[in-house]
This record gives sequence, C-alpha cells and structure tokens, in this order.
Amino acid sequence: AFRAIPILREPFLLVAAKGAFKDCANVRARMEELPFVQYSEAIPIGQTVSGHLTRVRLNVARRFAFEATRSVLAMVAHAGGWTMTTPLNLLDAERFLPLVDVMQLPFARVGRRVNLIARSGELGHLPDDLARDCRRMVRDHIVPRFAALAPAFADAIEVLEE
Repeated sequence: AFRAIPILREPFLLVAAKGAFKDCANVRARMEELPFVQYSEAIPIGQTVSGHLTRVRLNVARRFAFEATRSVLAMVAHAGGWTMTTPLNLLDAERFLPLVDVMQLPFARVGRRVNLIARSGELGHLPDDLARDCRRMVRDHIVPRFAALAPAFADAIEVLEE
C-alpha cells in the first residue's frame, strides 16, 4: 500500500503572449481565436488541460503540442497565442515571463496537488522528514520567488500540511 503525503496545491493560470488580451471584452471568445499552445496529451499536465477545456466547452484548434514548459511558453510568445499552466511550471520557464501575461482563467478554475508518495510502513520517518523539508523549501524559496515574478498571484501556491 502507498501513502500520499501532501506538499502543495496550485491553480492553473491563463498565460498569453504579451498584450494578446489587452482591452479584450470577451477573453473566452478571444481564446477561441488565438493559437492555443498545449502540453502534449502524453503527459499528465496535457491530459489535465485537455480534459478541463472539454469540461468548460472551449473549442480551440490544437496545432502545437510540447512536453516542456520552456517550449510551450516560447511558442506562446512567438505565435501570439495562449496556454494553461501552473506557477511551478512558470518558474521552470522563468526567462519567458517578460514575453507573456499571466491571468486568471475566464471560466471554472482547475488546479493540481503535488504529493510525496511513499510505501506505507517502509523507510521509517524518512518520507515525513522529506515532505517537511519539501514544504519548507516551497514556503521559503518557491513561493517568494513566484510572488516576485507574478505579484498578482502571490498566494497562488498553497503549501499543504498533512
């Protein structure tokens, strides 16, 4: 049996080429017009985004699919398009943040949880110690870094206690 030890929860955000939604009265309609740059559906984040777009009935052409956030954001900026991603993924592609705008989704929110998975009854206190260290690192380093880069979303990453 396995045990899931919670680390954090984070929302998906709308990320678009700089100015793509400036003075836009209907963000959802604009999303259907602009190029959608997706994560490959071969990876969990791509499956989550694709499933959510289906749930909210947003019909978008799927022309670009990548596995790395750096590639997704580079194409968003280059193609003048948009994507859905999370704060941790944005930090992974930090160098592209000056080229994009980060916004709330204009429809039902979706998020993800990050857990440490450990076998029950094995490794003693190591999984709990590791989870505690991960939470501390997220709280002390990741949260402030993201808050500095995207002040409007300073509280987007929520550290979870077990």
